[in-house]
Amino acid sequence: MSLRAEPLTSKKLSNPAILINRLAGVLAWAGVYIAGVLTYAHYSDQSVPCGPSGGCATVARHETSMWGPMPVAVVGLVGYLLLLVLAMARQTAPLKFW
Repeated sequence: MSLRAEPLTSKKLSNPAILINRLAGVLAWAGVYIAGVLTYAHYSDQSVPCGPSGGCATVARHETSMWGPMPVAVVGLVGYLLLLVLAMARQTAPLKFW
């Protein structure tokens, strides 16, 4: 197996750049979901869904979970949304811009 990437003249699924971009999109969706749940839980005063340990609410309500007046989850949500938009834009961009 060669580590050399094939030219981006075709959008084949075997192209490493295509696979990495799709993986980045899937991981960005997961980040949007998690950061979105944490942001929603913060602003609606709901408990954070957690496993059987129940320590998630303690971490989410800790003083270090705030960055000034804003929850850190909001920063994560904005960052993951930006990564998602960039992955989607790259997927739809003409190959000469890759």
